[in-house]
Order: sequence, then structure tokens, then C-alpha cells
Amino acid sequence: MDWYAFLKVFIAKVTATVLMTIFTYGVSFIRKKDFREPEIINHLLKPIRFLKIRNEKLFLGGWALHFFFGVLFVTAYHFIWENNYYGSTFLSACELGAATGIIWLIAWTVVFKLHPAPPRIDLRDFYIPIFFSHVIFGIGAWFGYHILP
Repeated sequence: MDWYAFLKVFIAKVTATVLMTIFTYGVSFIRKKDFREPEIINHLLKPIRFLKIRNEKLFLGGWALHFFFGVLFVTAYHFIWENNYYGSTFLSACELGAATGIIWLIAWTVVFKLHPAPPRIDLRDFYIPIFFSHVIFGIGAWFGYHILP
């Protein structure tokens, strides 16, 4: 990946993360339920003693992991868009976001089942906003990807 492609992926990741975060925090506020993935990740990390997590809202580990996985997915989007016959279209962004959402629904289900002390979240309430937040992530990645010519 050259520097131009790296910059495109970085801008796409930032755009995608901002839009996704606004969506999940907005839905959490409106529904009065916690769908904020970085804070949920912090809750899951809390049993790891050497991290010394005192406040799940302020600990940056959840944000770092969330950002890391987002970079991986936007990088995958980049390679799909660059090597796919129909390129980086709005429709492909929605499809990739939906696929990412499905992957994360499966991942969250597995993590919540395997974790010794998962957060008290009704997964049926959690699935819909998390799925749509990833569709928005895909759309945000597409917008960010097209900021540079």
C-alpha cells in the first residue's frame, strides 16, 4: 500500500468512526441503553488485572481496540474496492457495512457467551443498532475514501 492509499484508508477510517460513534451514542441516549462499543470492550477487558481499569468510560483500551479493528476492516474495504469489478460505490459500501455488521454480531455473540462476566446487555436489543452502526460505518468509510481524488 502506497502513502496515498494509506492516507485514503486513514481518512476513511476516521470518517467511518466518527459517523458510527455519533450513531451508537445517539441510539444509546435515545433508548437509554448502552450500545457504546468502546465502553463495552472496556467492560470485557476489566478482568485483566494489569490493565487496572478503574473507569470503563475513560479507559482508552476499548477505543484503541475498536479503532484497530476498524482500520483492519477499512483496509479490507480498500483492497476490495481496488480489486473489484464495480469499484467503490455507495451500494458496495452498504454491502460491506452490512457484511461487517453480520461478522460483528457473530463475534459479539461468541464473546458474550465465552466471557466470564459479560455486561448485562439484552443481545436482541443490541443486535439491531450494532448492525446498522456498521452499515453507517461502511457508508462513512466510502465518504472518507472519496474525500481525496
